[in-house]
Amino acid sequence: DAAAAGFDLIISGGILHAGIAEASADYPDTSFVQIDMVVDGPNVTSYVFAQNEGSYLAGVAAALETRTGTVGFLGGMNIPIINEFRAGFEAGVRATDPTVTVLATYPPETVTTPFARADIGAQAGHLLMDQGADVVFAAAGITGWGVLDAIAERTDLDGTHRWYIGADIDQYLVTDDRQRPHVLTSMVKRVDEAVHQAISDFVDGELQPGTRVLGVAEGGVGLAASGGFLDQHQAALDAATATLADPTTEIPIATGPVIDMPEEPLPATEVIVTFDGETCDFAGLEAITLDEPFALVMTNTSAGDAFIGFIPVLDETLTFEDLQQRSVVGSADDVPDHFDLFRSQGLAGPPGIRSVVVTLDAGHWGAFCTTATDEGNVAYPAALIELG
Repeated sequence: DAAAAGFDLIISGGILHAGIAEASADYPDTSFVQIDMVVDGPNVTSYVFAQNEGSYLAGVAAALETRTGTVGFLGGMNIPIINEFRAGFEAGVRATDPTVTVLATYPPETVTTPFARADIGAQAGHLLMDQGADVVFAAAGITGWGVLDAIAERTDLDGTHRWYIGADIDQYLVTDDRQRPHVLTSMVKRVDEAVHQAISDFVDGELQPGTRVLGVAEGGVGLAASGGFLDQHQAALDAATATLADPTTEIPIATGPVIDMPEEPLPATEVIVTFDGETCDFAGLEAITLDEPFALVMTNTSAGDAFIGFIPVLDETLTFEDLQQRSVVGSADDVPDHFDLFRSQGLAGPPGIRSVVVTLDAGHWGAFCTTATDEGNVAYPAALIELG
């Protein structure tokens, strides 16, 4: 819409990258900027953040503040982008005090929304504290807030102060009075700096297509100073910043111990799904109860990756036959407005058998299998159910 309206510069962030990719091809004379994701195109400039560098500084702070000699990291998923946070954190700790142990953990694979489970985060926080961690860095979205709550709870119980380090935004500014004294700092991505640079370069005629990585030297990442808890360590943090600004500095992958969280128990109620690449069959849908967890047991015998699960259908007038009318989705822009992909429940993965715990709230839910092809994502609707 913005491109069609004639704007000369369009800036987008995060999950809207598919729309930028399509619009930039349709409007070659318009300049596009994508923040925090990479989109290729002759008229697209992508700004991404060196989160490993910001996390390095978080590791320096953690090493300077630990009294137990053990610190922890919670990642939302064991995937490359999250492990950049972990790698930087571990490297910063080891560069500051190589005697400090850095533990890591992740939500179990049975969790369908690993970045949105504060209860899982609380479990992870207690797990790491049980192993002696008195500083925990969380790069896990809402799940990370559970770590902070666990730290405040444990401190209330035993009187021993512990620290939390947040990610992406300054979490000190959005905590309550009970949590705030435990927020040592946050590793922040300076989206405002990326936007400022993009607009300035555009106005000056210097905005070039390609990818720009904003690290510590470029002002793209750093530590929040709210609370003043890091004031005493400023000299050490300045020295670490200078180290990161040196182009010869390399941050290795993390090699510290990973503590497995216990698998989330599977409920007795099961919905069994089989998908062979052409037929998607859900059995046991009648057993689903509003807001009650159930086990989604999936067998994927197709030739490749597939998403199997439930997608909210916002238009209550739609029938199952309506869902069958549109089977190929080429990009995020092609997804019909009546689907709420952000609240999807299920799991994407390669061929095999796996189980996850799913809880559905009130509304209309489409039961789907989807797989990627050269033409786009092909959806195989199996059923439409109503809860509540």
